[in-house]
Amino acid sequence: MTSATRERVEYSYLLGIALLRPALALLAYAFGFHQISDDDYSRTVISETFAHAPQLDPSGTSWLPFPFWVTGLAMMLFGRSIATANIVGVVLSSAATLAFYLGMRRDGVRHTTAALAVVLASLSPWNVWCSAAPVPEGFVPPILALAAFEISRNRTTGSTAALVLAACLSRYEAWPVAAVFAWSALGNRTWKSLLLAALGPLAWIGWNYTSHGDAFHFFARVTRYKAGLGEAPESILGALLRYPESLWREAPVLVTLGALATIIAAFGGIRRDTAPIVRSRALRLVLVLVALYAFLAYGEIRGGAPTHHAERAFLTVLWVLALPLAESAVSLWHYDNTSTRWRARLLVLPLAFVLYDLAQLRMPPGNAAAETREAQLLRGKELRDSNPTHVALVPCAYEHFALIAAFGSPERVEIARPEPSATTTPMNRAATDCPRVTATP
Repeated sequence: MTSATRERVEYSYLLGIALLRPALALLAYAFGFHQISDDDYSRTVISETFAHAPQLDPSGTSWLPFPFWVTGLAMMLFGRSIATANIVGVVLSSAATLAFYLGMRRDGVRHTTAALAVVLASLSPWNVWCSAAPVPEGFVPPILALAAFEISRNRTTGSTAALVLAACLSRYEAWPVAAVFAWSALGNRTWKSLLLAALGPLAWIGWNYTSHGDAFHFFARVTRYKAGLGEAPESILGALLRYPESLWREAPVLVTLGALATIIAAFGGIRRDTAPIVRSRALRLVLVLVALYAFLAYGEIRGGAPTHHAERAFLTVLWVLALPLAESAVSLWHYDNTSTRWRARLLVLPLAFVLYDLAQLRMPPGNAAAETREAQLLRGKELRDSNPTHVALVPCAYEHFALIAAFGSPERVEIARPEPSATTTPMNRAATDCPRVTATP
């Protein structure tokens, strides 16, 4: 293969990886996906508020600030809207995926292995839904998997450390991965990487101490919120099982085969001369996963873990397991004793995997809620067109965030306390007449 041909192949792979997650997001929309939950609209409202009046902590809650900074800046340039928020989510997911691919290529992983790892992870339903929504779980898992991959190779580059910093200011499950990354950077004496990896958690803890008088105010806030919903802290057994169970429901094929491939990699791989993961590297990958798992399980026991959709906080595992699985598959394909007939049979498994994931995409997690948010979105667009100076609304539960996000000017909205009769049905999913709106021309 000539140098020019190799460059064309490289660019074709890069283009395919860059377009993969936007294409999957469009497919999710075609299958009826609207949102994961009302939190999507709440995040959009916060970004719109930031675009109008920037501040260091846009949400003022336990939500980390980086996604709002990026989305808010984009809204300053392209307008405050739900569409802008969704596009930013897709772009960030695609950029993180491309960084994951480039990181593997930089460390000598072949095109086909790196690309297959990306496809295997990206096709899981929750990765598709998160890339199609304005949530940080779309771009954080590939970054953490890249960090885990560098840890496994005893490398801690400054570029990856900068991405880890962004991840730590976006999702809390990035913190244990950052801790292992910083520990590895300390061993390698790469001080810049150590500083960047540790900066996110330390800065947020310091901000909470300065602003709220409690370094772990964010954790206490989540705990109080879950207690207000009547969610008692998990038992030790329930906390230990919650995330593995959710991950198994999300991607049983990838989890099973990825774990098996990691075990194979720990013993040298199928072809010892080509496997990028040897025993010590596989053990370091396991260390990262154990740290992530222990962090989430502890939060579950203490009542401060994510409120819903546990699999979203554990998506990094799929990205990590995808690499040894891809390496095993490619090595098996190129194995000297593999006949053409067996290679054809090997294609059945990835085909079944793709069909299974596509079937799952036809059942979006936010579909039921979206049917009761269409009225709010339409009302918000009508208000945007009429451009009132002031809007007063009385919500039933959380449905008003969709209306405010579609309106696009949260600073002109006054939210009153819900009436007692409105709180008798906490979620009020079927109440298309909520919230009650009064607009002042």
